[in-house]
Amino acid sequence: HNQLFNEGGSWRVILTRLTPDRIRLDRNGNLPVIYNRLPSVMPKPAELDRLEGDYHSADADATWHIAAERGRLWAGINGGWKIPLDTAGPDRFAGGPWSLHFIHDAEGRVKGVELHRSRLWDLWFDRVN
Repeated sequence: HNQLFNEGGSWRVILTRLTPDRIRLDRNGNLPVIYNRLPSVMPKPAELDRLEGDYHSADADATWHIAAERGRLWAGINGGWKIPLDTAGPDRFAGGPWSLHFIHDAEGRVKGVELHRSRLWDLWFDRVN
């Protein structure tokens, strides 16, 4: 069958396979969430250079510096610490509690990055260089 179902006490979860690459998660009568499979193509270390640069968020008043070093991406904030980023998809990376999704314009240039974290989604950082 195409569904997994579980409930207990005050919670209920239904996971429905929509296609081989899409699933829907229904929880406690909340709006459903659709998940799409990420492409398995990962960037090669040489392709990481296109993501290097400074990214600024006016909302957070913070600037992240993304650097490609030793075949991986690293993120630092306002000139402070650096954390390694693990590849999670073609333009998606994870480091510590953060998930980063690089967004491209119609010509394929990186225009910014969305930062995600528990209870924080789509915090936008514009590429400033």
